[in-house]
Amino acid sequence: MRIGCSVNFKKESLQVADYLAFFQTFVPFQPKSLSTDQGQERDLENEAVDELVHKIFDQYFIISGNGGSILSGVEEKTRFIDLSIDPFRNTDEDILGYINRPGFMAAYLYDSDYVSAQNTKMGKYIVDDSSLKDTPFLMSKDGYKVYDTSYNPGREEELSFTTLLPACKMWFGEAFFEYIPKEKVLTFPHAVEVAELSNGIVYVHLFENISDSNSVAARAAQWAWRHWLDFEGLIEKY
Repeated sequence: MRIGCSVNFKKESLQVADYLAFFQTFVPFQPKSLSTDQGQERDLENEAVDELVHKIFDQYFIISGNGGSILSGVEEKTRFIDLSIDPFRNTDEDILGYINRPGFMAAYLYDSDYVSAQNTKMGKYIVDDSSLKDTPFLMSKDGYKVYDTSYNPGREEELSFTTLLPACKMWFGEAFFEYIPKEKVLTFPHAVEVAELSNGIVYVHLFENISDSNSVAARAAQWAWRHWLDFEGLIEKY
């Protein structure tokens, strides 16, 4: 199992120093290759992280390192920035330390392999399909399964202001509550824990163990969270 972590901020809220803090906190690998939305692809040979971040912080990028580690940052036509690290090797306290800054929207801690399978339509790209046993599919002309991901509770949704992901652990900031009432999140009845922290961030521990993301109980919690926040209604609205 690989654990991933994603943090969302308002687009205008993160500057170079914030990206550098993300690298310094969460990136345990030496960057080896870079891809950007400007079509740039190149190897990174001993390039200093601070110099690299100054060049790419305001665009979409994927940086790869040893061991298959991936760091991706997204800033396209949406109103938010998404920074994701996979694999995640830090602690909940590290997440809290980083997100406690202006413009924080949401953060998610999840089983990366599970979420990847739940979001992928083409079966030929799925390494572990154990979470797709009840997902309807068609066969492509090439003989591959094409899944209907709308049947998957663990899939991620992208809105104009943030991503929505029914992850094992979630944190939500004041920027999130500009769109979804804080009381709605605080009153969710099916989580292991829901708590408002001293800094106003709301923590949701959706199901017990991240390694059990595909269990019956965890999948039920994921469906319950989707229905409680009305993911479909939010997708249509935003």
